[in-house]
Amino acid sequence: MRKLLKKIIYSRYLLPFANLYFIYSFNLSLVDKLSVSTLMSSLLSTTKKISNQKRKIILFYPDLPSPKYRISQIIFFLGYSMINNPKQKFDFIIKWEDNTFSEKHPILSSLVSQTSSIININCVDISKSYVDQIFRSIFGYGVEIDPLNYDQQCVVKSNLNHKKNAEIISCPISQKSPNLVYNKLINNRIEENMVLDIRVPIFKNSIPLLILYKRSIENRFGGFGNLVSAEIFSVEELLSEEEVRKILLFSEKIGLEYGELDLLRDEDDKKVYIVDVNNTPYSNMLFGKFLNIDQRIIILEKLANSFQKLLI
Repeated sequence: MRKLLKKIIYSRYLLPFANLYFIYSFNLSLVDKLSVSTLMSSLLSTTKKISNQKRKIILFYPDLPSPKYRISQIIFFLGYSMINNPKQKFDFIIKWEDNTFSEKHPILSSLVSQTSSIININCVDISKSYVDQIFRSIFGYGVEIDPLNYDQQCVVKSNLNHKKNAEIISCPISQKSPNLVYNKLINNRIEENMVLDIRVPIFKNSIPLLILYKRSIENRFGGFGNLVSAEIFSVEELLSEEEVRKILLFSEKIGLEYGELDLLRDEDDKKVYIVDVNNTPYSNMLFGKFLNIDQRIIILEKLANSFQKLLI
């Protein structure tokens, strides 16, 4: 029933109205104290965004992101529209496919001549093993280990994305399991019972900010629901120029023009490690309890500015 309802709402005929609904409702959610005056101000400013002659129409293909993805919120904030029908008029194309591996799509290939570029068209493999292969080729070190000969604890998890099945085991082991990867256990502990993950938004050759997720060590491999806090930092506060250069080179080599990276810094060797690539990043954080309205607007403005530059 839910899939049928989504198909109806996102149909060619209803999607323009759905776009307007999501644009107005999302921008209205950024009003701190709702009153008649703030309501009217929000409606007016949102209407100006929609009426702007520079307003863009973004074609997502083969799939269309739901409103809870980060890219959707950026687009709603800007007042842009999303479509999923390649026969309709569009300004830019983003390949959107929430899979670890993506196949070549004939329709996307046929659209190359109609646009200057298709964002993420070359991002076809974000498996854990391939991520480490590309990372190792640039940084000179990586996270994958041989569990048959390793003599410390390691992290074992699926080679595929979104599985959330990571666990810590002791090595060596007698036999590897297929479709799993075995990684060095990164010491990203910052307090006795807390670990720190760094989320890195990528907009081609730009990193507008860093998002720091703090979790309890018991839930170090958990999702958004296990966060203890989320904070925003500038790139310069946490990464060196050389680290930024290599991170952007990694993104270019893996074909990621838009997306987010999961980065860990090891407190023992002080090195950074890219452990995951997200080319369809989710965005519960902007609705979470850790950021107030002003902070959310600051984040959205920075992300939206980087997204607009990506489209140039």
